[in-house]
Amino acid sequence: MTRKVRIIFAICAGAAVVLLLAKQFLGCRISDQDVLREAVREYRSIPQRSDSIVWDIFCQQATQGYYDDALGTILEVFNPGSDAQDAFVALARVRAERGDVEEAKRLVRLYMTRGSRVEALKALAVIQVKRGDIQGAAKMAYLVPDPRAVLEAVAIARAKTGDLRGARETIAQAGHSDGVLDAIAEYQVQAGDFDGALKTVQEMSPDGVVGPLVEIAEALRGRGEQSSVRQLASRITDPTVARRFLDVFAVTAPKNVEVIRPSICDEARALAGRSDFAAAYSLMEKSKSDCYSSVAVMQYESDPAGAERALQHSSMGIDVCFGLAEFAKAAATHGQASEALRFVDAAQMRCGERDAYVLEAVRHVARQWAARNKPSEVLKWARSRPNPSQRALALLGMAEAIGHPRPGGSGTCCGAPRPSEVQIGAAECPEPR
Repeated sequence: MTRKVRIIFAICAGAAVVLLLAKQFLGCRISDQDVLREAVREYRSIPQRSDSIVWDIFCQQATQGYYDDALGTILEVFNPGSDAQDAFVALARVRAERGDVEEAKRLVRLYMTRGSRVEALKALAVIQVKRGDIQGAAKMAYLVPDPRAVLEAVAIARAKTGDLRGARETIAQAGHSDGVLDAIAEYQVQAGDFDGALKTVQEMSPDGVVGPLVEIAEALRGRGEQSSVRQLASRITDPTVARRFLDVFAVTAPKNVEVIRPSICDEARALAGRSDFAAAYSLMEKSKSDCYSSVAVMQYESDPAGAERALQHSSMGIDVCFGLAEFAKAAATHGQASEALRFVDAAQMRCGERDAYVLEAVRHVARQWAARNKPSEVLKWARSRPNPSQRALALLGMAEAIGHPRPGGSGTCCGAPRPSEVQIGAAECPEPR
């Protein structure tokens, strides 16, 4: 080997080492965005798809700030009808909550049907009111042919903040609204202004007064001011409303309530709540009641081995499924990854790999495990799950742990859970698929 060849070989070898180190320390880290994209790909391979799975993945993408990915999920995966429209509304709401109102309006303009536009603009207008941009909120109403629904939403939002005069000024642009008057009366009741609330009720149509009158009656009773009812009624100028107020107060008076004896399972859970697990199990054995799981799950916190033994006495399959899945979640929450994985596998063997309890446990275990251990281990486990539903949910749980929600928002999207309280950095090798 000539000296020139040896130099070239040394340079190439050095370059390979540099690339390897760069891959290890810089380029071999999987972001929550990568994991969510893989979750979407797994979802698309599910034979019988569950809308709830893709909704949660989409919401995680949106709340973590991956707006283009979230939009792509809507366009490529969601059914083009109401499901997609609901998702467009949710994405617009998230964008507005993060302060990007113009982008939210662009989504409304480009992707939404007439009905969805109204719902979205109502939501965006309420967000604007909460941010103190009353003028911007009112302008939302005139982005649709009929501004009434959006103006109503703005007026109700203003009433809920205590801006009662502003609420009346807003709805005056659209005409009478029982919904706005109801919101005004509700705020007055909360403030203890019952005379003011009753005056507001008198402005409502006859069909709209019952709900607010019930609220007023219940509030008076809750404050122990029943004796003031007739005096308040005497100050109502509309005799029909005064009579209905007295009638409503009488009808909503507490009645003798039949005492319902608790079930055997309720009694067993009560005993378990006092840590008397032996008595709880004895009660179930004598009565042949199969609700072992609810007691065993309570026992697991202090006596995991005893809880697992007790669950074996249950003769009902769904009860055992629930118990094993809850054990898995509890073990994962306490950082006991090996136990959590054991319980997931046991639940899957007993209940089937597509059981709802198993799917929920897989997601929870992945989330808790990724928050405490090397995400690369969790990723391997997620990819090893036996079907695309489990893989998608395991990846979603992992993304919930390693993701960083973008600042300025509430971190929620129509019910999607917040990312794990334990925040860590981007995941490690292996590379995303």
